[in-house]
Amino acid sequence: MPPRLAQPSRTRHSRRSRRERESTEPPENAGASELDYLPTLVVRFSDAPRTKKGLVFGSNPNCDVVLDIQGVSNVHFSLTFDDYNRPIIEDLGSLMGTQVTYDGDGEGVRSGFRWIVGGHRIPDEMESIIITVPDAVAFQIVVKRHELESPAYIGAVAQFKQGAATTEGRVR
Repeated sequence: MPPRLAQPSRTRHSRRSRRERESTEPPENAGASELDYLPTLVVRFSDAPRTKKGLVFGSNPNCDVVLDIQGVSNVHFSLTFDDYNRPIIEDLGSLMGTQVTYDGDGEGVRSGFRWIVGGHRIPDEMESIIITVPDAVAFQIVVKRHELESPAYIGAVAQFKQGAATTEGRVR
């Protein structure tokens, strides 16, 4: 996981007039985004999900990513791949639904719906893809581009989609 950048320290200065004001120090990481200061979750092909549903997010302690937040269903949504090996977010029939927006477009909460988040012209051209559980939590997803026709990629996706099939019944 890439290291999270430390928040710049804020020291309290005594009040000064504009004429006495010191120059502003340049930021420590001039190219850093505000997202670089937030917690991150890095998912790799080697991070086999527990089930064939993909990497499951929900409030159930057996989920791959536990979101112990009011409004998040037992098994809320998953990160998986479609039949064309494109990464997708799939709402797993949650009560509150999920919303995925592309550069702010596509608003609308849906349950039991799939959104393509990579491997297609539309999401690949977007600056920001946001996954939202209404009134609970929101994530920005950044999907690394892959050559979808590559045998290595196809094999990695197939293995990821199998999950750890022995525990399929644990997350419901």
